Amino acid sequence: MVRINKKDNKINLNSIKNKNCFFGYYDRKPNNISKSKILYHQLDGEISKNNLKKKINLFYKDLFTRENTKFAESSTWNYQQGTLMQWLTDTEIIYNDFINNVSVTCLYDTFSKKSRILKNKNYYSLSNDKKKIIYYNFSRISKFRPGYGYQAYNNDNDEVFSVFDLSNNNLLFSCNSEMIKKFFDIKDDKFWLDHFIFSPDSKKISFYIRIPLDIGFKTKMVIYDLSKKKMYSILDNNFAGHYCWVDKANICVWTRDSNISKQIYSNPLLSPIKKLYFIYRKLFNLPNFVRKSLNEGFFYIDTVTSAKKKMFEEINSNYGAGHFTIKNNLLISDTFFIENYKRILFVYDFVNKNFIFKLKLKSNSDENSTIRCDLHPRVDNCILYVDSDHEGFRGLYNIKYL
Repeated sequence: MVRINKKDNKINLNSIKNKNCFFGYYDRKPNNISKSKILYHQLDGEISKNNLKKKINLFYKDLFTRENTKFAESSTWNYQQGTLMQWLTDTEIIYNDFINNVSVTCLYDTFSKKSRILKNKNYYSLSNDKKKIIYYNFSRISKFRPGYGYQAYNNDNDEVFSVFDLSNNNLLFSCNSEMIKKFFDIKDDKFWLDHFIFSPDSKKISFYIRIPLDIGFKTKMVIYDLSKKKMYSILDNNFAGHYCWVDKANICVWTRDSNISKQIYSNPLLSPIKKLYFIYRKLFNLPNFVRKSLNEGFFYIDTVTSAKKKMFEEINSNYGAGHFTIKNNLLISDTFFIENYKRILFVYDFVNKNFIFKLKLKSNSDENSTIRCDLHPRVDNCILYVDSDHEGFRGLYNIKYL
């Protein structure tokens, strides 16, 4: 580990030392509302694909007593997102499991110490007001992108995802595979959906439709407006990375504003160029000038008009494509491996155009592996929570950036 911020900020381990632990994805926080407890997964044994068949242990830690409590085990998990567990309330935890050959969403209350099944489906995302929930069929993603899927799942219907009102369990919207194929003119059954995120006002849902290719996949970004009951595409250039909502109308996404990308992805005659591109990107990362020639970078997209505006052009493009969040005037993100298996965790003030925090963390995992350890930074006030393996084991850490 090499600190490159001016202040000698201390990075703190929140999970069990010398045990392989992690929280999960960057779109949810490990700490509860009162900041009294924190969540993490703990795996018995080493980090390997073979251990995905094992059950994973679910823990919460009391930040006042420092006590670690195991509250459940689950068969539905992966190294990138875990069981998608998060806090539903200050005491209730929601997570996925597979019980009696059925995919389920479970709740556990840290106050009553009781658990229950919320739904005989796995869930994917909660709205910001915690009043709506997206249930998701993991069968497609488990087949086409197993690093984000589950070893254990139940595929007993053609539903792709559904949205429910949590207060009364009313169905708000249900989407099956035929609807997706017809609406977006997809010829066969080879596609999956991922990256479901509610807008800050909980009135819209954003997600990706991914279509696999011989190498990689192409992407469409989609919005479903819950109030208008309307589904539409806002990005269709075949390339899109991670994203986050900026406000109730705008999304920031790492993408390209170039027809070159769409031509390479769509034209089978250009397949050799595409193969060389992916090989080079995996081995050496892409030089800044290549990304610029493809007009690759951060873009704000208006979810009503689909208008795009390029942002943060002053940042080297190798600082892009990570798992980022925009909060107030700050861009909080990580990078993929830049040098000697090191990733950079950073906080960038885009109003004053300066980095207020940087930290290099070395990883022991392979960047191209589905079991790699991404930092997945989550922010709460001035504290960053990251998953990291820089000490030789995977753990959940926090660090103050101010």
